[in-house]
Parts: sequence; structure tokens; C-alpha cells
Amino acid sequence: MPERIVTYSTGNHAIALAYAAELFRLKIRIYLPKNVINYKRNILKTSNLDIIEVGSRAEAEYRSMNDINNDFHFVHPSSEDMIISGAGTVVYEAIKQFCHANPEDDLDFIFAPCGGGGLLSGSLLARDLISPCSRIFGCEPLVANDAYLSIKNNKIYRFEKSPITIAAGLRALTISQKIITYLKK
Repeated sequence: MPERIVTYSTGNHAIALAYAAELFRLKIRIYLPKNVINYKRNILKTSNLDIIEVGSRAEAEYRSMNDINNDFHFVHPSSEDMIISGAGTVVYEAIKQFCHANPEDDLDFIFAPCGGGGLLSGSLLARDLISPCSRIFGCEPLVANDAYLSIKNNKIYRFEKSPITIAAGLRALTISQKIITYLKK
């Protein structure tokens, strides 16, 4: 396991890594853009992470990837296989609970947020594992529709600035190519 890990986050990824840092005694640096929701920022203040607040998500991405040159291992918040698998456990558990509570019913639809794409990809994996007949819908606000535009135009679309939406976890600048590959399966 790498000794020093770096990433960027708007909160959820950082909170998960704070838990991992405590469990495995990891040194993790998080670049946190200024538009992070206060309650997530307050949770992170109680963690043992090296948190560096920056002006924008684009700056957070740039600075975290630049730390690779300073002997940090970069963990992408939504495009790493283990992150995707971990996100899929949420949907896996939800599907199991639904099926247990409703053994006579099929789960017709699963709705998952697009955001950076990790939870959506994990949802696809979970669906394929235990509910292959369910249809998955990726959801995103119209003002944050980078996934839709990327699929529609068959190339990755990237916002210059974080979209302004109350859906804080969906303020991603772009969805990764790996996620597009998952979505096209």
C-alpha cells in the first residue's frame, strides 16, 4: 500500500478516505474546493487528513494530480476500480434489501446519480451481479449534464467551472472515459 495518497473531493470521497486513513493509518492529502457543503467540511475537520482548501474544483484536480511528482499516489474519486466496486456495495445492499422485503416483485428500475461516474458504474456492477433485468438510469441536473453530452457526442465533455446546482455531488467537471465504457456496455 502506498505511504502517501492524494486526491480531490467535494466531500463524499474525502469522508470515505478519512475512514480508510483511520483504519489503515494512511497519510492522505485531500484538495477540497471552496464550494464544498458546510456539513461535509465540518465532518472533515474532525478527521486526521491533510486538507488543503482551494478556490475551485479544477484547481483541486490540478494540484492533486501534480502531487504525483512529490511521491504521492493519486486515487481518482470516481474512476478507480476499487472505488467503483466500493460504491457498488451501496446498491448491492439496497437491491438485497428490496428483494428480501419484496420476494414476489422484480426490481424494474435503479436510478443512480452520474456525478463523476463512480457510483453509477458501481450500480451497474451490482445490478449485473444480482438483478440483471433491472434497468439503470443515470441521473444528473440539466446544468450538470456532462455525462449526457459525453455519450451523445461520443467524446468526453468537460465543464470549465463546476456547475451551479444544489446537487452538490453532481458538480463534477467531467465524467471519465472508464465510466463511459461502463455505461456503453
